[in-house]
Amino acid sequence: MAPLLDNPALPWKKAAFSQFAKQEIMGYSMRTEGYRYTEWRIIETGEVLARELYDHQNDAEENINVVEQPEKQSVVPELAALLRGGYRMALPAVRP
Repeated sequence: MAPLLDNPALPWKKAAFSQFAKQEIMGYSMRTEGYRYTEWRIIETGEVLARELYDHQNDAEENINVVEQPEKQSVVPELAALLRGGYRMALPAVRP
């Protein structure tokens, strides 16, 4: 992250990642420039129980989960793949 302090215009990661445990369920979340995407999974099996998608262009406070909206169906698989790929997949194409 230090190079960004010298040059904030540098290309950087596509996403930031976090996770949150709730008993036997883990929430894996990713924040991109336009969205927050979360998958709630059973820790033991990895089965996805629920998904959340928040469109930060239209809902910065994350009040409306749009994961089921037809117009968002093309972005869900893309974000799910990026989440599964983790931070390595989110690194910039060209690093300083």
